[in-house]
Amino acid sequence: RRVLSDRALAARLAEDGVRRAAEFTWASAAEAVWASHAT
Repeated sequence: RRVLSDRALAARLAEDGVRRAAEFTWASAAEAVWASHAT
């Protein structure tokens, strides 16, 4: 039971990390596009 909850927590953390990484990548890409259009 403990292992199962630890595994679920790890999966949730991994999911959150992936979501955050995707948001960061999208944000930096959008920023780069914005910068190139601004000049």
